[in-house]
Amino acid sequence: MSLRLRLTLLYSGILALTLIAFSLVLYVTVSQVTLNAVEETLADEAQRLIGSRQFQIDHIDYQARKVAAPETYIQTLKPDGAIADRTANLGDYVLPISTSGLSACKGGQSWTETTSTEDGRLIVYSKPVITQAYYHVVKAFPNERMSLSRKRQAFGVNRPV
Repeated sequence: MSLRLRLTLLYSGILALTLIAFSLVLYVTVSQVTLNAVEETLADEAQRLIGSRQFQIDHIDYQARKVAAPETYIQTLKPDGAIADRTANLGDYVLPISTSGLSACKGGQSWTETTSTEDGRLIVYSKPVITQAYYHVVKAFPNERMSLSRKRQAFGVNRPV
């Protein structure tokens, strides 16, 4: 094997490893930024819902924004975890909340968790509400669809993916 071939293989291997390492770092960074953006959006939407004058725990009057529209689901729960009300786009599906999430809400803290369904993963944001002895609002975004929407916004692409 000639020296030229050995050096070519060595530098090709170094380049390949560098590209793989860069790709992994970029992937992890984009995932974290997207997850943080979704969590902030969920927190803002929950605050907007709770802050409205018409907010009642047993009657959700949610005016979805154009960007969030079929991807936002809302469900309100009583202190014991029973459903008080939910948006029509949920159908018969019950948004899950873990026992640790329910405990956090009872303790006055917001809680975010990811859960899997047959249609994909959901990011569930729970926020405690101290009105009428009820505790929290649960909202969710399908993870993959939201990330595609964010990518389209980031790159200025307005056509559906």
